[in-house]
Amino acid sequence: MQKVETLLSNVEQDPIVAVQSALRPSTKALISADLLRNPDSDVRVYVVSCLTEIMRITAPEAPYHDDHMKVGYIHH
Repeated sequence: MQKVETLLSNVEQDPIVAVQSALRPSTKALISADLLRNPDSDVRVYVVSCLTEIMRITAPEAPYHDDHMKVGYIHH
């Protein structure tokens, strides 16, 4: 998990569509109940850290306009 978190931290924000698509399976795996409820607190911390990195990566870079946000939402 630590290695995944380190790799994600090196990905640029607002990547191309192909990178965003490549992140979807990882995101689905990270939100599994098994990982989120893992008895090892270190695992849970890394899961949350990875999810936070994915949110950072996929967030549009500021400044952005309301119309841009609406378009991004419609495409998901």
